[in-house]
Amino acid sequence: MNFNGAYFMSLGVQLLYAILILVVGFFIVKIIMKVLRKAMDNAKNEIDPSVQTFTLSLVNIVLKILVIVAMVGVLGVPTTTFAAVIGAAGLALGLALQGRL
Repeated sequence: MNFNGAYFMSLGVQLLYAILILVVGFFIVKIIMKVLRKAMDNAKNEIDPSVQTFTLSLVNIVLKILVIVAMVGVLGVPTTTFAAVIGAAGLALGLALQGRL
């Protein structure tokens, strides 16, 4: 076996970059969620607490998924599959909730 040090070095740099994207991305998501929560609390029209909770949870999950897809893309995994799965999940969620909203 021939171990190529440059390959492992570039892989290590990619891994560190991916971890940095994950940490910074989750920090930015946390800030966005605080701002959104504060904006919803201070809204002139009262927002129903259940709608507020649902909206905040949905935005939080979507933003975290985007951060994770960006991190996986940095590692070299093709993100087109993730985009297709996320699109199909969004369609399924929309069809499931169409009568309730």
